[in-house]
Amino acid sequence: MAGRYMVLRPMLFSMITLAIMIATAVESCPTPPAVLHSVIIAACSTEPARSAIGCSMYRFCGDGTLQPAIFPQLCTTWNIASSLCNDDANIVSSLALCNQLRAPYTGDAQFRSCLPPYPINSTSAIKALHLHACDEMEGYPGDPMAGCDTCTDVSCPDPLASLSAGCIGMPMGQCEGLDALCALGASVLCKKNLEDAPMRPPSPPPDQAPISAMKPPAMTSATCMTDSSSMLCTSYEYPLDNITSDLASLCTSMTYMPGCTIRAACQAGNVTGDFCRPMTLLATICVDMPSMGGCKSYVALCKNTSVVQQCRSFPAIPGLPTTAQAKLAVVAGLCAANRTAMTLAVQNLTTVMCAACNQLSCRDYLTPLRSICSISPGLNGCSTYYSWCQTSAAWEVAAAGSISSFCKKEPPPPLPSSPRPSPPQLSTAPPTRSPLLPPPKSAPPTVSPPFKSSPPTASPPAKTPAPTASPPAKSSPPTASPPTKTPAPTASPPTKTPAPTASPPAKSTPPTASPPTKTPLPTASPPAKLPPQSSKAPPLQPPKASSPPPQNKTPSPPPQVKRLRLRHHY
Repeated sequence: MAGRYMVLRPMLFSMITLAIMIATAVESCPTPPAVLHSVIIAACSTEPARSAIGCSMYRFCGDGTLQPAIFPQLCTTWNIASSLCNDDANIVSSLALCNQLRAPYTGDAQFRSCLPPYPINSTSAIKALHLHACDEMEGYPGDPMAGCDTCTDVSCPDPLASLSAGCIGMPMGQCEGLDALCALGASVLCKKNLEDAPMRPPSPPPDQAPISAMKPPAMTSATCMTDSSSMLCTSYEYPLDNITSDLASLCTSMTYMPGCTIRAACQAGNVTGDFCRPMTLLATICVDMPSMGGCKSYVALCKNTSVVQQCRSFPAIPGLPTTAQAKLAVVAGLCAANRTAMTLAVQNLTTVMCAACNQLSCRDYLTPLRSICSISPGLNGCSTYYSWCQTSAAWEVAAAGSISSFCKKEPPPPLPSSPRPSPPQLSTAPPTRSPLLPPPKSAPPTVSPPFKSSPPTASPPAKTPAPTASPPAKSSPPTASPPTKTPAPTASPPTKTPAPTASPPAKSTPPTASPPTKTPLPTASPPAKLPPQSSKAPPLQPPKASSPPPQNKTPSPPPQVKRLRLRHHY
């Protein structure tokens, strides 16, 4: 309940004030006469009353499409008549209604004191405010402010409606009275056209090279302010005193602009570096509100055709939301979110922030964005905040400075993207190791084909057996082949292996005992050469190992021959 009270407190206060005014008027004023709708319709059918505030409110009250509708207490015929009779003198004098209503009162002073007027009671005053705001946009190349085409010096049929349209799209200090009226129950006049605003144009990082401090001639200053496309203006610099004066003028009239919030943070030391350069701040504000009076010089100097280097060296802060974008994110996003799904901490914070920053008034839009979105990034409107932080972080790397007081170093959106690059890194690691293994395996296949072609001839087998033994031996010998030249460990296996190989021939020889005695020797000699050659196959590959095989061939046959002879003796 406390949270809802904080949100409704401004409206409740306004309604209580209105009730007190009405109650006070009732105590000291006679009973107001009944005012028929037909009387109001007749009064609002002719000028100048037709364009008066009271008649405009009567039309708004009868519009059933407005959401939310005008508060009924503001739409009574007595309130409409009171507004008409409290307006400008030319409007009052044109209405016979006001003379009829004044009859029960003792005088004009009592009559006016008993009327419950609206917070704005001068049609000529709101028309002048609106036309002044439109004049500020003279020479601006972009789209004009809403309402400037429907209200001019020549024709302005509905000043209140034109002022409402302009204050929604581009508030420029002309909306204080309208905001007070909205607070009484006509909030639709301040937000009926609230839509998504276009994104701020991208800003390149500032130039690293310092700009020359040489002052141009006086004639160049006058020339560049009127024609910034002249080649004489390349080195022209807008004076620092003028920049400071423009910033003070802009941020005094509209403190809630995001650029002015950054300026205040720079003055407090919370934002540093290139974000705080005066020309950068001026560019940031004037890209947001180019029709402001303080932006006339910047708009003339830094238009699209400008050749002034200063304009390119000091771009606007990238990604920073415009006033319309920030207002949309806070009012239509964060403050309109369903709070039942929020945690208690987010509910309390949102209640406090939205009470101070709402559709009717707000001194700073960036603080609610940062405070709420930093703890609840999923709320509608936080995408504007994180888009700004991500863009400014990229610009922060290229240019010196820090904006960490608004954007943390580890915002929630970048966190989901960090696991994505990690799987490719893990997957790329195995392929780097796998190519190292195939090269040693690729060498044996090239030598293996000769092994199949070698059996027909006796001499090649001496060279070919080396590959046969090489596959098992090359798992270790490629590194250990030079040191393992000792034939002792290799000779022991042959002694054991020929026994199984010789036993089959021993069984096959008995059928041919005497004749095959010479023939088995050559047949036995190849198997006898195979083990020693297989054991010494690795040394055959280098040229130095070509001599050992003949030395081992002579000792190997005698032991086998002796064994055969012994078997014959047996």
